[in-house]
Amino acid sequence: MRPSLAPRVLLVALTCAFSLTATVIPSPAAAATRPTGPLSLSTGSYFGALVNPDRSTPSSTPAEVTSLQTQIGRRLDIVNHFYTYDQALGTQGEVQDIAGGRIPMVTWGATSTTSINNGSQDAYITAQANRLKNLGSPVILRYFHEPEGAYRKTIVSSAAAYIAAWRRARLLFATAGATNVVWMFTTTAYSFRVVPATSPQAYYPGNDHVDWIAADGYNFAPGKPGAKWNNFQTIFGKWYAWASTMPKPLMVAEYGVMEDPAIPNRKAAWYDEMRATVTTSMPLIQGVVAWSTTNTKEGNVYNWNVDSSPSALAAWKAMGDDPYFDPTGP
Repeated sequence: MRPSLAPRVLLVALTCAFSLTATVIPSPAAAATRPTGPLSLSTGSYFGALVNPDRSTPSSTPAEVTSLQTQIGRRLDIVNHFYTYDQALGTQGEVQDIAGGRIPMVTWGATSTTSINNGSQDAYITAQANRLKNLGSPVILRYFHEPEGAYRKTIVSSAAAYIAAWRRARLLFATAGATNVVWMFTTTAYSFRVVPATSPQAYYPGNDHVDWIAADGYNFAPGKPGAKWNNFQTIFGKWYAWASTMPKPLMVAEYGVMEDPAIPNRKAAWYDEMRATVTTSMPLIQGVVAWSTTNTKEGNVYNWNVDSSPSALAAWKAMGDDPYFDPTGP
């Protein structure tokens, strides 16, 4: 196990040589044909989280991150920060992440594709680009994530409009010189398991405009009435089948599971299965970022926190202690 909270060499090196991939330890699940790109790994997986146990605003504050790191005795590789569209980016602890050797991941809310494509948002998007540029270190941007989600219908005119909006925003970032920003295209994993009106693949902006491909997926049982208990393989398998054919590094940008009061330690077992699946069946995944918070929707409470029980925390910690999920070393 690494020295407690020791500084990382990787992030500093990436700041100086952004196009380089990380030096990693050997692994039995090494994938020689892994796609490369900014922040990519030749094997293994980053281990991260959104940390917001009390559902306060903002998420993943330095205090919350420090507390979770203390619980698991290691540094998180990636920390996810959630922003609404009108919030200034880079203000939720990203500076502290960089100083502490972590990679900030910014999930930025969206506005309508029409307003982006008509140019009315250009100045604002450019200002946001400058804020991330000024961080002076690699930062992952989950721009306009889950475009195929039903809740996006009021602001996504069409898949073509979404692609145009993505490309316009990326061009504005490039023009502003925000070359430290890593662009991550994210859909839900669920949309690959159903038959949506428009397939999630239709929203893909194109290989020249995307650095990483990611998905968000959850096991909603037993918190959601009628939901079936699904393991990690079931949730992400169909997304992985598509994404693994693409020439981009892959990430599970959000994942979550709840306790099952009827079956003690079931959440812990879910984490164990996830660990085995990623390391053996899905070796192209280069990052896993937990959704560690509590959501309430339609009267249902979803406790996704990784420390919802001692057994769950122990299993999640065991995954983080696995050298496969600590590929960059101390």
